Amino acid sequence: MKKWIIIVACLLPMWAMAQEKMEEVNRIKADRNTYLYGEGYGETEANADKEAMANLMSKISVQVSSDIDINEQQVNTAEGIDATSVVESVVKTYTAGTLKNTQSIIVSPAPKAYVVRYIKKAEIDRVFKAREDLIFDYIRGAKEAEKAAADANKEVE
Repeated sequence: MKKWIIIVACLLPMWAMAQEKMEEVNRIKADRNTYLYGEGYGETEANADKEAMANLMSKISVQVSSDIDINEQQVNTAEGIDATSVVESVVKTYTAGTLKNTQSIIVSPAPKAYVVRYIKKAEIDRVFKAREDLIFDYIRGAKEAEKAAADANKEVE
């Protein structure tokens, strides 16, 4: 009988912790005005966490990148200097797993791991504002390069 009491005493705190985690997950899922979340399942906690992050990212993230190349050439000819300038800008969007400030809850451990990743929507708004600022920086840079190229062509003429 003493063994059963010890076993129950050991299992009771683990059961209570699992219940607390599920209650927190249910609270996050129910509060859709405050949180976004992703769920993941896997053989290991790492696999489940990766899947949860991918699930979360698929709901919210679009990464914007830009490459700007400026090619300038000056050639001496009989008529003088011939200058050409080409500005090429490529803007790409893609989803990426670079979202920071997420929280995770390991609801159940391996071998049947269940992980929930979540983030406050206010934090997402902050991240997207920073990305918007970055896009405007790219646009400003492109306009400045375009103006520089136009000025260089005017000097040659």
